[in-house]
Amino acid sequence: MKFTCIHCCSIFYDQQRCPICGSSDVKPIIVEVQNATETIVIPAKRDCL
Repeated sequence: MKFTCIHCCSIFYDQQRCPICGSSDVKPIIVEVQNATETIVIPAKRDCL
């Protein structure tokens, strides 16, 4: 499972704490499979560009 940090927006695997900024505020990234195509849905955050 992939996670994203809601502070620095890094993406990492299977961790409860962000390896980049050390924050424990992480959200799982939901991967939806539709018509054999992977669509990655990342939770919206204002400072993610």
